[in-house]
Amino acid sequence: MRPIRLQSVRRVARLLSAAALAIVAPSAFGQEAVTAVPRRFAEAGVPGREGFLLLRNADTLAVERFARSPELLTGDVVELGGADHRESYVATLRPDAQVSFFRLDVRPANSAHDTPPIQRSSLTFGSSPALEEMRGGGRTSRRQVPAGPGALPYLRLSLALLEQASLRAIAVGGGRVELPLIDGDGGRSFTAIVERARPDSVRIGFDGIELVAETDSSGHFLRGEIPARRVRFERVDPVGVRALAHPGYAAPAGAPYSAEEVSVRTGRGHLLAGTLTRPAGAGPFPAVVLVSGSGPQDRDATYLGTYRPFRQLADALSREGIAVLRLDDRGVGGSTGRFSVATSADFADDLRSALAFLRRRTDVDGGRLALLGESEGGLVASMVAAEEEDLRGLVMMGTPSRSGRDLTAAQVRYRLERQGLRSPGERDSIIGAVVARSDSLSRYIPWLRFILDYDPLQTAARVRVPSLILQGGTDRQVSPNQAEELAIAMRASGNRDITVRVFPYLNHLFLNDADGDPDGYPDLPSKALPPEVLSEVAEWLRSHLATAA
Repeated sequence: MRPIRLQSVRRVARLLSAAALAIVAPSAFGQEAVTAVPRRFAEAGVPGREGFLLLRNADTLAVERFARSPELLTGDVVELGGADHRESYVATLRPDAQVSFFRLDVRPANSAHDTPPIQRSSLTFGSSPALEEMRGGGRTSRRQVPAGPGALPYLRLSLALLEQASLRAIAVGGGRVELPLIDGDGGRSFTAIVERARPDSVRIGFDGIELVAETDSSGHFLRGEIPARRVRFERVDPVGVRALAHPGYAAPAGAPYSAEEVSVRTGRGHLLAGTLTRPAGAGPFPAVVLVSGSGPQDRDATYLGTYRPFRQLADALSREGIAVLRLDDRGVGGSTGRFSVATSADFADDLRSALAFLRRRTDVDGGRLALLGESEGGLVASMVAAEEEDLRGLVMMGTPSRSGRDLTAAQVRYRLERQGLRSPGERDSIIGAVVARSDSLSRYIPWLRFILDYDPLQTAARVRVPSLILQGGTDRQVSPNQAEELAIAMRASGNRDITVRVFPYLNHLFLNDADGDPDGYPDLPSKALPPEVLSEVAEWLRSHLATAA
């Protein structure tokens, strides 16, 4: 439900730092100064033999898959709240648990491992200072990173790399060991204090926080917590990681509807895996297709581990006699295709295939179909609704009325103003730089190239389908006034059946949140759509999908 995720903005900001480095990097560093990763490891994948789950209460915040051998540590990390990118790393290891070389690649979250990275950085150890190389946006920079001997790489969400500090401390010996760490995602260096009061536990203090972990006798993490961040972590086997990624989609016990696993073939030949919930009886039933927001999403639009708004909507609507089709995005879950090369227009093509699939079914009334899209999904749904005037309804939840360029600028401005650390002139300069960097990155990312200049109002002006526009009053990602901007564009073209509803205390996720800051999403007490949202959607669709046209 994120039109342009704040994590994407942070990624752009990091790439801006890389570009600045490229401008000031000393020219004395030649290519020969950078040690290459050994050829046999250069294209190593991630077997996923083990994993870590980073958790807050019942919510899974991030998943790390990794494989460790005496010579090599490979892994990848995906933040579930910001799954627009995946960080993959390779570290070559020495017998004394030191690292000789570290490489970090940043790719779209569901791209293949051989997809060219958006950003690549590497650290070569063995001397003090270490040597850092960064590539991104067509530029390469090199610099020396001050750090003491024996430095190890660090990555914000990687527990396997912090585990390396535990293993290194055992190799050094002693109850308290100081180890230099270098952030592989920016080159910042700091010191970690590793303490082992008992053979089955370890404390690691680093960057102002402390990790406490239970370990095996060799120093490998089993489970633990970072109290200051109010998070805990668990080591899991591959089954545990896969179980998180593939939730069940069966109907609840005793539900007055069934859940059928379906497959939709698109015009481009992709197969989209999904679930069709169908009320009891012979039908034919009216039906709704749910359209997910930005970033790779499964059919439940899963976010924050346990928040599955599309599962809730499917349950609520099917209990009201409406069939619901929800699909894994292309390249996600059980669907084929490549998410990383698709644009919003491509997702609209997938949606047209989903409608065609429903119209071929005898248990669905092809004359009573509607679309429901959240965030970018509302943009995609409106593209289709502007062409298919026989649709009976369009529901847009938290959908922007402005271009991706304007959304990016607004979201960065909000973050800077909230921090209160910059003058208005400095904020304008940073915003301009981030937007300019987005333009540069758009050459490599088709979705970004499309969304930056896409004008939702031009499409809204062509929608003749009855529409319900829902908006959260504390939304910090799509300002509440954008709901009325969409409605004005629709009404100006003659569409009179437009309803706008703003829920005062709901955020962009349509969760109760008086503040609305995305950084607070993991701490929200409820991870479920409120009853008033479900009833608003169900009542409006029931009336617009009634038998009489």
